Amino acid sequence: MKKFNSLEKKCTDENSALKQENEKLSVDNKEMKFKLDRLSIQADSLMADSLRKYNQLRELTSRFNQLEQQYSELQTTQEELLKGNERETARLMKKLQSTQDDLLHKEEQLKSMEKDLNDKKQKLDQLSAELDQRTVRTKELETILFKKDSVVKALKDKVSDALLGFEKEG
Repeated sequence: MKKFNSLEKKCTDENSALKQENEKLSVDNKEMKFKLDRLSIQADSLMADSLRKYNQLRELTSRFNQLEQQYSELQTTQEELLKGNERETARLMKKLQSTQDDLLHKEEQLKSMEKDLNDKKQKLDQLSAELDQRTVRTKELETILFKKDSVVKALKDKVSDALLGFEKEG
């Protein structure tokens, strides 16, 4: 019986150890399942993120290619504009030179006209001064004539009165 008790104890101990190990393995299994679920969720999230990043990369690559095409077109347009600008600049410079030449010619004409105007103004001032002198002289002569007329009239009146006085006396 001792052998049986010893065997029973050994089996009970072994059973107890196996139960403990089973519980430990169950806990480990649950932890592993939790980690597996968490890793599966992370993997799904990473897969979705990778897909999103891939789509963004495709979109950015497409946009980059479009921008590169637009840049190339803009460069071509700019080169054409620069060539056009050079021609336009040359045309405008020629027009500017012509306008400057015209302006210079008109300035010379204006200076000539200004000189003529100044000469005529001097002549007009001289004639105006002469006219003023003649006006003063005319007024002086009018004053002298008026005085003479007054003297002549007074003399005439005296002579007339004297003659009338002789007629009445005579």
